[in-house]
Amino acid sequence: MKKTHTIRSIAELANVPEGDLPACVAALHRGIVEAKRQHAAALREGLVPADTAFEFQTFVWKPTGSREPFSALSATLGPETPISELPVRPRVRFVLHQKNVFCLEDLSATSENELLRGEGLGVKTVGRLRELLRAIGLDFLPNPDPRGRALDESRALRALPGEILAATLRGLPDRAPVSLLGLRGPTLGRAHRAGYKTVGELRATPARDLAMRFGRSERQEIYKRLAETGRTFQNNHTASELWRIGFIDRDDIPFPKDAGTLLVDLQPWLGSAFKSLKRRGVATLGELRAAAARNELADISGIGDRTAEKLTALLLENA
Repeated sequence: MKKTHTIRSIAELANVPEGDLPACVAALHRGIVEAKRQHAAALREGLVPADTAFEFQTFVWKPTGSREPFSALSATLGPETPISELPVRPRVRFVLHQKNVFCLEDLSATSENELLRGEGLGVKTVGRLRELLRAIGLDFLPNPDPRGRALDESRALRALPGEILAATLRGLPDRAPVSLLGLRGPTLGRAHRAGYKTVGELRATPARDLAMRFGRSERQEIYKRLAETGRTFQNNHTASELWRIGFIDRDDIPFPKDAGTLLVDLQPWLGSAFKSLKRRGVATLGELRAAAARNELADISGIGDRTAEKLTALLLENA
């Protein structure tokens, strides 16, 4: 299995195996260029204070194959380089020629949306072409369609290394467009159809209302991205409430320690025993612990010996 390299210093870069070093340096260069582009866009749109300095502290890279590094290719590429000389599959060259793209300069006069329209070119191939353009300081035309531009922007954010994406999302203000959360295409499309234009509009909507408009995986994605910005919803929601309406999984919730924790906030761990305990009048974590200490759980209607043993073990584990 290929090792993932985390680069925080020149010393760690020097520890990358010699055979992987050219590709790692090329990937690092692309990461820095993309991070600078995102920082410049954030300054231009007023998403961060004007005096915010550019930071690029950590880069995570994993070898993905043995293709020629772009740092080496850039020395031989130029705007007039024919498509026929690019390191891409023959099928890609054929599709580009069909779209009247015969050199890299023609490619830079094309939007990503145009390339993805129809059959022949997928997201990974277009990403590869983008890297070839950026190796010589070019890029695709912006998508002429506003929603298409938003999807392109969101896709570009998701392509960033994890730590760079996290740094880009941190502190994202309410006025930022939803596309800057880096949501998947279906989630972003549903957000737009529901009328959400900014991050703040998502934050201000009660979680229960969002749950009616988005599927479970989409809810979890939205919550995760909002959490990565440093703020989730404006309305206060307990962890158990967010679990019940599908924004988080049980494994994302720390087990409560306070004896006064209400039974309803223990529901993620109680399962079918919740209703039985509620009918018995158990109201708090402290009362549940006391019943377990007296070996009374198995005597409660609806809770058998096996469930009682599991609950007792859970309480001991989280004492």
